[in-house]
Amino acid sequence: MDAINRLAGQVADHPHIRLRQGQVISVSSYGVTLSIAGSSEQVSGVKYLGSYAPQVGTHVWLITDGADMFCIGHLAPRGVPALRGTGAATSVANATDTALPLSSVTGSDPWGMWSAGSATRITVPLNGWYSFSFAASFAGNATGIRAVKVRQDGSTVLNSQRVSTASSGSCELSITTGPVSLSAGAYVECVVEQTSGGALNVTPTVGAHYVGPAQ
Repeated sequence: MDAINRLAGQVADHPHIRLRQGQVISVSSYGVTLSIAGSSEQVSGVKYLGSYAPQVGTHVWLITDGADMFCIGHLAPRGVPALRGTGAATSVANATDTALPLSSVTGSDPWGMWSAGSATRITVPLNGWYSFSFAASFAGNATGIRAVKVRQDGSTVLNSQRVSTASSGSCELSITTGPVSLSAGAYVECVVEQTSGGALNVTPTVGAHYVGPAQ
């Protein structure tokens, strides 16, 4: 509030500067698209005054001097997009690609990349480069193969690991990928497969980290 009051005072001293309210519609690497309050007008490519962009849906102040436009308001939570999550054991059918749901986020998730409503998905909030680490623990069985994949948007496999089992003990697989360039709204999942001949329980652990903005 103090920052807004100081800004209002500076605007009063410079009558050529205009200050309007708007709502964030979308976020790109270095700017946002705003819907101007009180009209249906939208403005794209507005620079934001902060280390991180305002979140979609929040209301901000739009500042313009007739040549350049900036916005300031409710910035996204402190910290970079990052999380570590775990899931309960999931029963995975024989020879069936299965996206594993997470049940909780144990690390920081300041940008809300995971939600219980889309429990298998890690959804990225901004265009940029990201890295991921997936681990899957398969219940013991000495038959068939075990595989874990990093899958984007339900179809694109970013990386995978596949092994033959050698004993009846549990099988632990881990995989990393990145940095990979993703657009805001893209999502990745931990997908597993097993060919034991029956269902097996599999427990996931997932990590995600924002590396930097898209160029």
